[in-house]
Amino acid sequence: MKKRVSLLLAFVLVFGITFMNVPQANAATKKQVSITLNKSNYTLAKGKTLKLKATVKNKKKAKVVFKSSKKSVATVSKNGKVTAKKKGTAVITATVSGTKKKAKCTIRVGTPVKKVTVPKKSIQLKKGATYKIKAKVTPTKATVKTFTYKSSNSKIAKVSKSGTIKAVKVGSTKVTVVTKDGTGKKATITVKVVKAAATSTAVSSVTINASEKAMFLDDTCQLTASVKPQNATNKAIHWSSDNAAVASVDGNGLVTAHAGGSANITAKADNGVSATCRINVAPTKKVSTQAQLESALNNNLAESILIETNEKVDFKIPEGNYATKTLVVNAPNADVINNGNFARVQIYAIATNSYYENQTGNNIDFMSANGRIVVSNNASATINVNPGASNVTVDNAGNVNVNINTGSNVNIQGSSKLSSNVQINSSDVTFQTKQEAKVVASAKFNFIVDKGGENSTVTVNSAANIPNVSGIGRIPVSITDTNDQQIVMAESNPGLELPTVTLNGVVKVADTQEAIQGASIYLLPYNATITPSNVDTYYGTALGSTSTDSEGMYGFNNIKVGNYILVASANGKKKVLQTVSILSDSNSEVTALRMDMVDVSEVGNGNISGKVRDAKNLDGLSSGIKLRIREGIDTQTGTVVQEVMTNDNGEYSFENLPAGYYTIQAIDTRQLNGAQANYALTSVIVRVKAGQTIEQDVVLSALESNQMRIVLTWGDEASGAPSDLDSHLTGPTAEGMYNFHTYYGDQEYVAQDANGNQITYAALDVDDTEYVGPETTTIYFEVSGNYNFYVRDFTNRSCEGSSTQLANSSAKVQVYYGNNLIRTYNVPNQEGTLWHVFDYDSVTKTFKTINEMSYFTGSEQFIGLDKRQIAIRNCSAEINQAEDILSRITLNKEALQNKVDEAKSLCNNASSEVSRIEAVTDELIELYSKIYKTYVDYDEVSLIDGIDIRCYSDGDIYLEAMNEQAVRPNALVINGKTYDIQWNSETSSYGYIDMTNEVYGYSYTLYIYYDNYDND
Repeated sequence: MKKRVSLLLAFVLVFGITFMNVPQANAATKKQVSITLNKSNYTLAKGKTLKLKATVKNKKKAKVVFKSSKKSVATVSKNGKVTAKKKGTAVITATVSGTKKKAKCTIRVGTPVKKVTVPKKSIQLKKGATYKIKAKVTPTKATVKTFTYKSSNSKIAKVSKSGTIKAVKVGSTKVTVVTKDGTGKKATITVKVVKAAATSTAVSSVTINASEKAMFLDDTCQLTASVKPQNATNKAIHWSSDNAAVASVDGNGLVTAHAGGSANITAKADNGVSATCRINVAPTKKVSTQAQLESALNNNLAESILIETNEKVDFKIPEGNYATKTLVVNAPNADVINNGNFARVQIYAIATNSYYENQTGNNIDFMSANGRIVVSNNASATINVNPGASNVTVDNAGNVNVNINTGSNVNIQGSSKLSSNVQINSSDVTFQTKQEAKVVASAKFNFIVDKGGENSTVTVNSAANIPNVSGIGRIPVSITDTNDQQIVMAESNPGLELPTVTLNGVVKVADTQEAIQGASIYLLPYNATITPSNVDTYYGTALGSTSTDSEGMYGFNNIKVGNYILVASANGKKKVLQTVSILSDSNSEVTALRMDMVDVSEVGNGNISGKVRDAKNLDGLSSGIKLRIREGIDTQTGTVVQEVMTNDNGEYSFENLPAGYYTIQAIDTRQLNGAQANYALTSVIVRVKAGQTIEQDVVLSALESNQMRIVLTWGDEASGAPSDLDSHLTGPTAEGMYNFHTYYGDQEYVAQDANGNQITYAALDVDDTEYVGPETTTIYFEVSGNYNFYVRDFTNRSCEGSSTQLANSSAKVQVYYGNNLIRTYNVPNQEGTLWHVFDYDSVTKTFKTINEMSYFTGSEQFIGLDKRQIAIRNCSAEINQAEDILSRITLNKEALQNKVDEAKSLCNNASSEVSRIEAVTDELIELYSKIYKTYVDYDEVSLIDGIDIRCYSDGDIYLEAMNEQAVRPNALVINGKTYDIQWNSETSSYGYIDMTNEVYGYSYTLYIYYDNYDND
């Protein structure tokens, strides 16, 4: 069957072919009509025209009809002339008349392309490489910005529709870029294809060994670059900097820092692959030698200098003003001696022996774990103890402010006598000082007060931040949120090396002042929790115990300075507790307050009332004074029994107090404006008697920060004290000739300041003559030199021996400096009428406790003066007298003036002999007395019958009637010349004569006094 089909199929094929090849004369094919336009699209500017040309094939004399699809955009004439009307697009259609044959041209009315440009007119490509054409048109606002691309020889280089040329084989060709806007504008690129390397692997990535680096001025840093893949054919790297003024780089990647700022360092492969490292140059010059340091100090580009080395070396900064630079120290084994002023000093590491500051005003940030800052004499610094610091010692001989901003141990020591201002801004701080410090704290801290730091003060923002105080002294603490004050007694600190003293005292019967023999005396370390009711439980901590002798005396030897509680216990008597504070400037022998004991049978309650007064004038104060009362003698801390406020008249009262001894504290809690100073906290000791109201005034002092007030108080009449104790202060004068002396006979020392103003430098403000006191002496303006303070028993001033009334007077001297009580002195248990209390050096700001008794029966004006000072004082008085005479005479002044000059020179010369000062004083008196004598020649006053004539050295004449017949004269004959007497009235016994001293050219008044005859 299959065979038949095949034969049939073959037959058909043969037959068909034969049939189709038969010639046919009428079978010729007819050609089709077609039409084309010379433009398929075109861009015309508005108002411009374009002639479209139509070509018609296969039809003779064909008629073409033109038509616009949007005549508002473009019109077309019957001849094919297109006119652009407005922006838009229109299609022009050309139709062969009588047919359906058409051709179209798209007309865009807009901005035509005027020029086509390419980045490179000639390129060379390796075989297989590509190149992207980035053509542009002009103007840039042309309506059409797309192109067509064509290679003249695609076998050498072909181009894609998007404009990417690919090199095909070695040779040359051209690629034409034509705008698609129909204007025909074009550009041509010549492409040369060269043979590619046999094996070429391109760099795909570049990596630098750091993405960012910090550098200092003039430092160098080696950067390295690596490429991937590792088998890349061309691994060449080219280095560059985008800011060579800050940091430059050489061909090997070595970077050099020139100025502060930032720069990007780029490593680039030949094929453009790159990586960047950012270089941040601090305007800091790093140094490790003295020579480098001195060079850096003169480098104007260096805003900071970094001393960085591990070597053990000393750096010395020359004196100079480097206020535009910061000094940074990171040298754990180096010492730095600074003589320059910097914008700031930052210490990150330094040797133990440290940083030496010899300039004024530097601000030092201390971040070293351990270190020492030495501030020399006349230098000053603000020291900021910042995180990183652990143990910092400030050895201060100048003036420092210290801000503690991190938990650390900070110790201030040294020879400076100026107060250090310390700000504590962090918890976990232990602050130790051997100098007076004014501490302001916003956190609780441990305060160790060493020898020399007893006058320190503390201000805290709340009571929760009152410090734990150990060492020595009574530290006044001001609490700002409540405007309150407290005294914090330093508790014992065994780690301090403190001097020792002998402590003694006396115990007597309160009412009779009889000595108590055999009383037990215990010396306990101070503890704020000890009270009369629990003191027995603390006897085990006693540093010693003893008994009083037949005179009631007791003593303890080798007692370290510090705070203690004395306890007196005797049969039939109530225990007495007394707080004792021994300061480091105390004498080797210290006397405690007298301890008066009362019978245990004295029971019941009593009251205290009184008024709070101003120490300067004893005026009563207004309300706002808080008074606290505690059990015991001089008890400053611990349980408060009662607390009251003064009324509008400054009055206060405590009621229903069990009989015994108490300590009253007075605190000024008033909120005052900046022009006023609050009164300093003070305390008084009072004995409450059962069934009685004790009158006890409290005296407060308010001073400016640089003023000193000395307040003397003593016992009342019932205590057996003298009625009148006098305060005596001697000290240097502004004139420098002799010491001034303020006391009841000369209560003010007034002198001219540099501007000629009369200034009160010191004064006895209050003189009390009837028991108790106070007597108040104030130093308003200090003069450089030594001051001495004495208390004299005026009541017993004539005693030359065996006087104990001053010793038994309970006299107490309190010294206030600024608004703080800084010293309290108790009268020693010694015989005498003159108590030399203390000396004060205003230059070094140091007190010297004297606390010695003696007898003095001489003139009050010479208390505290040695023979030389007395001689100078006497001479100075005569100089003043002589200068007064010199101001009045006009002739023959030379001799007296020369003697005055000689006397002044002797008084101002510390090496002048006392005998010579005394001699010139006598010579002055002789000279000016001679001048007085010449006013009236005593021998040349003519006698008058019945009248006795007496002439005195002051030039006055006294007339006395010797009998009843004598008559008051109306004239006197002197040196043969008659002078009328001008009597004040007809019966007056007082008159005068106007005269002229012809020898010295002085007009003066001669006073005449007349006494009538008296039979008696």
